[in-house]
Amino acid sequence: MLTYHKKEKRRFYRHPVSVPLTLRTAENKREGRAESLDVSLEGLSFLWSRKLPKGEVVDVNAAVKDNLFDIKSRVAYAKEDPITGKFRTGVCFTDYPGDFMARLVEEMLDGLQHRKQLSRELGREIPEEDAASHWLKNTQRDLLS
Repeated sequence: MLTYHKKEKRRFYRHPVSVPLTLRTAENKREGRAESLDVSLEGLSFLWSRKLPKGEVVDVNAAVKDNLFDIKSRVAYAKEDPITGKFRTGVCFTDYPGDFMARLVEEMLDGLQHRKQLSRELGREIPEEDAASHWLKNTQRDLLS
């Protein structure tokens, strides 16, 4: 019997979360604002007005609750989004504060717990994407500073 294993690039669960970001590129010190689309223990994604080159080093400032975290990152990809005309950009963390990771893990666990609770309340298994959307709509009060 032949078994096929699809190679998955992602090692960590991606959690939809919308927090304000400020981005500064190392080469030209250009700053701009965006909002995150999703985040994992490895990195995050957001929409950006121009295509950033793969491998470019960027500083990402993320506002979570009453804290502003400065996260050293590297561009992993930038793909044009046909709906917005912007570039969905993914960065991987190269250096980040430990308290940012603690807060990130806490947010991800809260989202997973919400999915379990919602599934119990509705009496059926809720897909991760649906539960995450519901959770974001109902819990943004705790995320943004």
